[in-house]
Amino acid sequence: MKKKVIVIIGSGGMGVAIARRIGTGHKLVLADYDKTKLDLVEKELLDAGYDVHTQQLDVVKYESVERLAETAASLGEIRTVINTAGVSSSSNNTKLILEVNLIGNANFIEAFQKYVTEESVGIIISSMAGHSFPSNPELEQQIKSANREEMAKLVQQLDNGNTIYAYVVSKWGNQLQVQSAALSWGKKNARIMSISPGTIATPQAKAEMQIHSSMRDMIENGPVKRFGTPEDIAGVVEFLNSPNASFMTGTDVLIDGGQTKYMQSIGRTMKNNLK
Repeated sequence: MKKKVIVIIGSGGMGVAIARRIGTGHKLVLADYDKTKLDLVEKELLDAGYDVHTQQLDVVKYESVERLAETAASLGEIRTVINTAGVSSSSNNTKLILEVNLIGNANFIEAFQKYVTEESVGIIISSMAGHSFPSNPELEQQIKSANREEMAKLVQQLDNGNTIYAYVVSKWGNQLQVQSAALSWGKKNARIMSISPGTIATPQAKAEMQIHSSMRDMIENGPVKRFGTPEDIAGVVEFLNSPNASFMTGTDVLIDGGQTKYMQSIGRTMKNNLK
């Protein structure tokens, strides 16, 4: 009897923590753009006793994500699919931020929707930054209704050269994509959600801290005075992946140690940086 399959896109700190937390007894399928990093993580998990298959992919290319979905389905029934891949505002490439964060997730949702079954769970890693995007009903509807091809065109319109804007709108967009996908995934009795982490102790976050002094302020003065950890995120993933969360879908889980509310309480948000 084949094991059930857990797919994790992204072999960084969050991806590895999630794999260790929920991968026992399953077939783990790990994918990443960086083949060298993927090979290192594969060895680490194999040495720890996990059953691992790896596959290089480019989330921006639908054919690449589709091949991953096909591979995963050939290995067994898909239990969970998780996309941790993303590009932060520390990148100077607004096009890359928008493509990976928006087109990548559109590709993820469409490719895996074909193969999810009853009780399958999809999880996308968004960001607390998405909760800072100002109300824009017209753009909200555009994102919610866009298929992967329409999303590619929309990304071109959204690229105004502002890296903070690109990151915040893309993470807001991830939350909207999940809201929209919940209906189509629900037709197969599958669930899909997003998680919006706060400042997590990853190399990406440390790079951002060098740019944004407000991040240090959030950690030193917010309700929970520490970085989040990949294990904090893995714990929420474990819950969402369990029967205890079987009535949850189409929603976003904010796990930020109260950082978003703290910034709002002192009147500091990203809104002034979104122009």
